Amino acid sequence: MIYEFFNKNGYCTNNIPRKYIVKLKHNDDVKDFERYEFVTYTFRSFKYIYEMFYKKQKKVLHLEKIKEYLDERALAHWIMDDGGYTGAGIRIATNAFTLKEVMFLKELLEDKFKLKCTIQEIYIKDKWSIYITKDSMTHLISIIKPYMHPSMYYKLGIK
Repeated sequence: MIYEFFNKNGYCTNNIPRKYIVKLKHNDDVKDFERYEFVTYTFRSFKYIYEMFYKKQKKVLHLEKIKEYLDERALAHWIMDDGGYTGAGIRIATNAFTLKEVMFLKELLEDKFKLKCTIQEIYIKDKWSIYITKDSMTHLISIIKPYMHPSMYYKLGIK
């Protein structure tokens, strides 16, 4: 479990993760899903990263910083956090960003990682996600899987 990784590396308390159940509607069924939560530490040494991407507690994208720092490891973490396998490709939730920012991120993924991507409008008005197409999945998996925790492989469609 991901808790063990965080605990072993000193990023969280020794408290056992709390298990809880959420009910989610899937098609016409309501299903129970298990969730776990645990508390991680806050490190002042990472404050500069926060300040780089938040102004007055609002997320901002410094496009040149993203271009500089987005590598295979960062992409793996982004997908573990905001990605979801759709049965063919991966959708990355980018609904917190403007269309201009989403377009920049899409182009960055295409240029830097040679991924085929599209921008899709989501169910929230004027919000978009980035879709990494089925054609790019083999390549994507080859570059980010080494950085992913095995419990997150389902986000790549891997059992």
